[in-house]
Amino acid sequence: MINDKNHLIQQINSIDDNLEKLERNSNRNSDQVGLIWLTILSYIIYLEFIK
Repeated sequence: MINDKNHLIQQINSIDDNLEKLERNSNRNSDQVGLIWLTILSYIIYLEFIK
């Protein structure tokens, strides 16, 4: 019974760690997409108003 509880706790901790990694990767991807959009928008503004 105690061994089952320990195994369950290890599985829950593993799931928690994986969810934290997924959240960090998701935030990184979101930051990269935002940077791409900012670059595109800046280039369009440059072409329309400065050039």
